[in-house]
Amino acid sequence: MQWRNYRRSGLCGRREGKKEAKTGRSASSIVALKNLDEKKADKDVVEEQLHTKADTCSLEQTVSRTQFDSAYRNLTNAIKGLLGKVTVQEQEWQISHDKITTERLKERPPPAEPDVAAGIRRQLIPITKCLSCSHPVELKVPKPPQAPVPHFPAFSKAQPLAPLTAQGV
Repeated sequence: MQWRNYRRSGLCGRREGKKEAKTGRSASSIVALKNLDEKKADKDVVEEQLHTKADTCSLEQTVSRTQFDSAYRNLTNAIKGLLGKVTVQEQEWQISHDKITTERLKERPPPAEPDVAAGIRRQLIPITKCLSCSHPVELKVPKPPQAPVPHFPAFSKAQPLAPLTAQGV
């Protein structure tokens, strides 16, 4: 019986110790929560502060009107200068292109005159010279053979060359 009482008191003591340990842990948790509530940043407050901070940064980054106008003028002048240089270069290229084109046209022989007549007057074979003495030589070109014309009998004189009619047949 004593043993039981001893045991019960030990169990109770352990239970009480566990309970006290739990309450001690819970008390420390409560203290930690209070500290977090005091030190923790509220999300809305943080966002508002970041927004106002961003506004001050943007205010610091703004440029005065005079600075903007002077930078705009400098940029405009630089672009106009570059455009002028490109225009001059393009004109020089056009002049050189025209020169090259006219030189090529001068080197090219004039176009041959088209043959418009049924017969050709110009000489088909150029004048050739003898290799040993350099005298002009006449070359005779053989004529192409002509196709023979078939011989058809003449029209009979018995019938006139008038068109046929239904009564005449």
